Amino acid sequence: MEELYKKYRPQKFEDMFGNRAILSSLKSAIKNNQLPHTILLSGPSGCGKTTIARILQNELKCADGDFEEYNCSDRNGVDFGREIIARMRFKPMNGKCRIWLLDECHQLSSACANVLLKPLEDTPSYVYFILSTSEPDKLIPALKTRATHYAVSKLGESDLRGLLGSISELEDIKISSEAQDQIIENCNGSARMALVMLDQIKNLEEKEIAKVVENIAIQESQTIELCRALIYGKGWSEVRNILANLKDDPEKVRRAVLGYASKVLISPNSKSAPQAFLVIQCFENSFFNSGFAGLVGACYDVVTDGGRR
Repeated sequence: MEELYKKYRPQKFEDMFGNRAILSSLKSAIKNNQLPHTILLSGPSGCGKTTIARILQNELKCADGDFEEYNCSDRNGVDFGREIIARMRFKPMNGKCRIWLLDECHQLSSACANVLLKPLEDTPSYVYFILSTSEPDKLIPALKTRATHYAVSKLGESDLRGLLGSISELEDIKISSEAQDQIIENCNGSARMALVMLDQIKNLEEKEIAKVVENIAIQESQTIELCRALIYGKGWSEVRNILANLKDDPEKVRRAVLGYASKVLISPNSKSAPQAFLVIQCFENSFFNSGFAGLVGACYDVVTDGGRR
């Protein structure tokens, strides 16, 4: 069954909760044909940056083949910047424009960021850049001045309550105001996290909800941290520290790691593809029998490449 946060990802601005001023500004710019060709979206994870980018794709009638999304923790070198510049010369294949979405753009190398300064400032009429980051302060100043900056905020209590109420009604989920309060308190303003929590408590008794919600928030953060450490991390010491605090079910963690690694592997021109493939190999067997020991062993296998490092 599809997760709620995926099933109900907004397809238009009117479907989004929160950040009304930003959404209104973008809608007005599109209506008046004044949308900037280089946009910087900053803000916390799970609050709508990628969703806004996808809605802009729809609003600008950009075909899927002309929409290119990259995680800059993986593609960030000067050759990547030169590749974008070379491909900018080609007009859209099917839609009306081409869009490059550079996620976590603060991880672009200094050389790459400098190479991109000219194309970000002087884009062809059919090209748009959407830069997305959770750490805008790490961007070089010259890059920030080339973009129109929209700071996406965490969702407030009323918006989160509206989101939870709307999805609960659509899914026929019976949830009390107390349960909503617990989700709002623990999701840290993230729409995505709120729906992850709603998904996991929808069939629970009221007395079980508070503890489960708190655990979900902690576990989701730790599992994503482990995924990133296995693909992009600095070695066993980092992974070991994450494992020491990880309380989630090992088999659930295994599936999350496989999903994360699969996305990295199929990402276009991913430099981390070999590492992602190694992760998939080391995590292909279930942990139903081995439990936490199996998880630890698989992580060690990844970091040491089967004892060869």
